[in-house]
Amino acid sequence: MPTAELDALLDRERRALRAGDVAALAALADDKARLAEALADLPPDRMDSAALGRLRAAARHNDRMLAAALSGLRTARAKLDAARRGGVMETYDQGGRRQTIGAAIRQVERKA
Repeated sequence: MPTAELDALLDRERRALRAGDVAALAALADDKARLAEALADLPPDRMDSAALGRLRAAARHNDRMLAAALSGLRTARAKLDAARRGGVMETYDQGGRRQTIGAAIRQVERKA
């Protein structure tokens, strides 16, 4: 039944999201679409409302994780772009202390 397969796939997707395994996420995309389509084609009398509720909750959870991951990637990209342009970037060291990374300010020394 597509619900059991989709539940297992959503679990694999959740584990891939937590691990940051982008390749695994890409590999799951086609299967996820196929299973969702198969689920949509089921007649209403063959649908288990409790199973559908669990699938909906799992899919929403994964969607929130994916949105958070994308937001983090966009933020990291913006910081790297700023650093490449010579800007200053703030980050944290292993001890949780803020540190600034960037080009040192150079002053021109003038001699009379």
